[in-house]
Amino acid sequence: MFIGVTVDEASLRLSRNVTGTVFFEFGAFQFPGRDWNDFVVVTLGWWLDTTTKLMAAGEGETELYFMGGPYSLRVALEGSIFKVSRGRDDVETEDSPFNLEVDAHGFLRAIHDASTTILSACASRDWMTADIETLQRSVSRLRICGLDASKLTN
Repeated sequence: MFIGVTVDEASLRLSRNVTGTVFFEFGAFQFPGRDWNDFVVVTLGWWLDTTTKLMAAGEGETELYFMGGPYSLRVALEGSIFKVSRGRDDVETEDSPFNLEVDAHGFLRAIHDASTTILSACASRDWMTADIETLQRSVSRLRICGLDASKLTN
């Protein structure tokens, strides 16, 4: 199954924070929905940091939040698999629950790749904020935890 985090460089806007399109793709399923717009730098930083810590711990569960709306994903690590489901605060989609099993390294790689795409787009626009610096540190943290992004499988 294809696992992706879709971001759209053309959608990026900088006011106080960087906003833009960001959503998960699991095969043909998009969450929270195609073209979801959010605080993309902050959100990717949270997801990358939280997911990296979970992988380094080797077990456990976490929640990946979106800033806009009640949307989140619950992610539980079991071996090399992430069990992904709708987050506990996501009342808007509770009529359409989902439970997926995805490769943990592929999931982390998808977040990493989206993060590096956004960082590159911000750099090309000469944008620098505290949130961009935080995302840069989260990308670097992969190496510190022994999770070299170049060795992660898709």
